Amino acid sequence: MKTLKCVLVLFAFWGLMLVGCSDQSQSPVSPSDQTSLQKNFTREFTGTNTPGAPTDLGIQKYPDGKIMVLKHKGPTLFAASFGDGGSDILSGPGEIEINGTTDLSTMTGQWRGKLVLTPEGVHDGLWQMTWHGPSTFSPTAWYGTPGWILSL
Repeated sequence: MKTLKCVLVLFAFWGLMLVGCSDQSQSPVSPSDQTSLQKNFTREFTGTNTPGAPTDLGIQKYPDGKIMVLKHKGPTLFAASFGDGGSDILSGPGEIEINGTTDLSTMTGQWRGKLVLTPEGVHDGLWQMTWHGPSTFSPTAWYGTPGWILSL
């Protein structure tokens, strides 16, 4: 008798599982309606980085007419302009670390660094970036004042 009850319960459970409790037994979202949850996107921008007074000058060496800067740190104010007209999710204060080599005879160099920004237009936002690229000195880099231009 016990075996018969177990078999009946098993068949009842199996029957309920096949029939289901709803009029629609298929999945509520079809595979073609599902989208990826990835947040990868690309937005081109032009940025201006205005450094404040450095908190750590780092190590500077002058071999063969070149300047080597290691771990030059300080506050910065980053301003971005986006070509697509969308919201600014990048501009704000931050901390920058600059490393690189500059040849003073040609006024060119290779720079790399780290930038941590707290954008003003985003609640609880934080950007952590690393960058590297060639640098060129320009007498009109910062709105008519001398500075370095980096194409990253």
